[in-house]
Amino acid sequence: MVILGGVVLLGATVSGALYGCPQYSVYSSRMSGEATLAEAQSSRMAKVAEAKARFESAQYDAKAEVARAQGTRDANNIVISSFGSTEERLRYLQIEAMKDGMKEGTVIYVPTEGGLPILGGAKK
Repeated sequence: MVILGGVVLLGATVSGALYGCPQYSVYSSRMSGEATLAEAQSSRMAKVAEAKARFESAQYDAKAEVARAQGTRDANNIVISSFGSTEERLRYLQIEAMKDGMKEGTVIYVPTEGGLPILGGAKK
C-alpha cells in the first residue's frame, strides 16, 4: 500500500511538472515581453523629456540673445546721440583704436582722403 501511494505521489508530481513546464514557459515569455515593452516606453519618455529640455533651453538662449542685442542697440543709440552722428562716433572709435594699438605694438590702419588705408605698424 505504501508503494502504491509512493507511485501515485510520484505520478502526480511528474504529471504536475509536465503540465507546469509549458505554462511556466508561456508565463516567463509574457513577463519578459512586458519588461521589454516597459523598458522601451521608459527610454522613449526619457528621450522626449530630454528633447523638451533642449527645446526650452534653446528658447531661453534665443531670448537672452535678443535681450543682449537690444541692449547693445540702445547703448549704441545713446553713444551716437551724444556724438551727434554715426560718423563722429566712428572717428572717435578709430582714434581710440589707434591709441590702444600704439600701446600694444599692433598694426594700425589709417584711412586717407582717398579712402585707401596706409598700412603700417608700431615697432617694438
